[in-house]
Amino acid sequence: MARACVRQVMMLKKGSPALRVWALCQDLRLSMQRPTLNKLVAGALAMAHSEHDPQLAAPLYVRIGEALLEEGQIPGAQGALATAEKLFVTPSLDDGRAKLLLGNIAQGQRHLKTARRLYENVIDNHTGSPLAAAARLGLAQTLAESGQTGPRMRREYRRAIFDLAARGRRRRPEFISKPLVFSALQQEFQRYRASGRIKTALEFLRLARLLRLPATKTFALEEAQSQRLRAGILRQREKVAAGAPKAVRKALFARALARFAKAAAAYNLDARLTAVSDVRRSRQSIWRAAELYDTCGRPRHAVAQYRRFINRFPASPRRPLGIYRIAMLYSSVGNYPRAIAYFKRDIKGHARAPSTYQSYAQLARAYMAQTPPHYAAAQQTLLALLRNNRNISPAAKEFRSALFLLGRVYFRDGNYSRAILRLQEAIQRYPDDRRVGQAVFYLAESFRNSALAIQKYLKKHVHLPHRSRFVEARANRLRRAARLYGQVVARFEARRRAAAAGDQLNPLDKSFLRYSNLYQADCLYDAKRYHQAMAVYARVASRYAGTATATQANVQIVACLLALHEKGRARAAATRAAWLLKHSPKGAFGRGSLAPGRAYFSGLLALLQEK
Repeated sequence: MARACVRQVMMLKKGSPALRVWALCQDLRLSMQRPTLNKLVAGALAMAHSEHDPQLAAPLYVRIGEALLEEGQIPGAQGALATAEKLFVTPSLDDGRAKLLLGNIAQGQRHLKTARRLYENVIDNHTGSPLAAAARLGLAQTLAESGQTGPRMRREYRRAIFDLAARGRRRRPEFISKPLVFSALQQEFQRYRASGRIKTALEFLRLARLLRLPATKTFALEEAQSQRLRAGILRQREKVAAGAPKAVRKALFARALARFAKAAAAYNLDARLTAVSDVRRSRQSIWRAAELYDTCGRPRHAVAQYRRFINRFPASPRRPLGIYRIAMLYSSVGNYPRAIAYFKRDIKGHARAPSTYQSYAQLARAYMAQTPPHYAAAQQTLLALLRNNRNISPAAKEFRSALFLLGRVYFRDGNYSRAILRLQEAIQRYPDDRRVGQAVFYLAESFRNSALAIQKYLKKHVHLPHRSRFVEARANRLRRAARLYGQVVARFEARRRAAAAGDQLNPLDKSFLRYSNLYQADCLYDAKRYHQAMAVYARVASRYAGTATATQANVQIVACLLALHEKGRARAAATRAAWLLKHSPKGAFGRGSLAPGRAYFSGLLALLQEK
């Protein structure tokens, strides 16, 4: 309809030249993408050449250049627009259009400086006009393409997006649309991501969100992969910065977790967008989202994703592993009843899945984390794996873990005889296992606690027949425990010396080493081997100087000397222990609710000095 009206204006014989030029310009604009455009352009060029008034010819050249550019005829378009630019005397919208289109051509030909100059000219002379948004977008693109991805580039992108989103304008922005801006941002994102500059690429993702367009499948997956890659880079930087201040490493770790969370959210979005069109990709994205939520410490979100996976894809080979991980997540937050339910579901529903064998040990740990009445269930779970499962051999790591754990369960339940049998079996079967040191410690603890149980029994039954047998059994168990504690000390000290980069023992192993030193001396003391006990106590006091452990060892040295009836040496040792106690660090005592404080040891030394 509009084109028919324009044609009627052009057919008026009495129309002014300006009106005919205007009508021809509008006809060129409305005729784009039509087969008759080339014929119309030829006629417009003839009219422009014959027009003597520059103010009338210039707009016509602009429309001709725009039409030729739309047709992909770059040289002709560039010539027409350059001619128009020379004809304009004062800045106008058509002058701005010519410069803007010339900037587009220069940008396409990689003449970035020329394009940038033209865009800046349009922005300076036509701020607030319908051309400003397209000029700002072009300027931002030239900055991005030239590697200047600083605040100015981001500011120009934001202003272009704001101009598109602004309401109440009389005229809409020309030569620009939200899909065009989105496409430009996506192109820069892919270019910087391919070059390995992930942090810069993610800047374009943040700018794309300002458009508030419906999410696309391609962009969601690319964002997820980029956020995940950026998080991995931050974790690597954290490992490299091992000698940096704790605050720096903590900040890197927090940033990495935040990136993992964003990647998980992007995978979740991709899974929803592809739920119907690409089921395989949707399944993969759900699984990755669950893993990343687990990695960044969001168990509730991870459980929701794993549940979504196992409910939507019941035939997937990953279903048993998904159930196992749900159980592990519930266990990690202390929700043991639900963890137990999912571990049982995994064991019952997937008898031969690899995760099922791990579920046995984890189910036992979940029982152990609760009250003692659940220890029997833990024992039965582990025995079911060790005795009644033909699909697993003693060489399997799950069998190995179950055997070590069973010994600890018996020890925790106070069944020391069975604990000794299972721990000895584990140590003999797997002498090279890294858990042998801890197993030897629990074996020593089993002998020591068994000796303590015999001692309590003897105190309760004073007139017991064959009392000497019980006394001898207690002494034998104390000596056996002392030897085993010595083996634990030797093993962990050897690991410490063999470490190339210093002390590599984890906090739990360090705790085993400290208590093994102290308990070895206690066993020797209870077995009335006072000279040997004093030597071990002296080693403990030297090794852990300035701690409550060292003070306890010094007190026991005094007790050994008193037991040997050497009161002079005992008094001197007590004086020295009191001096060391007085000059020990302030934070060395009373850290736990039941930990003995400085006053306790002072009173104990005072009592020993009186003897």
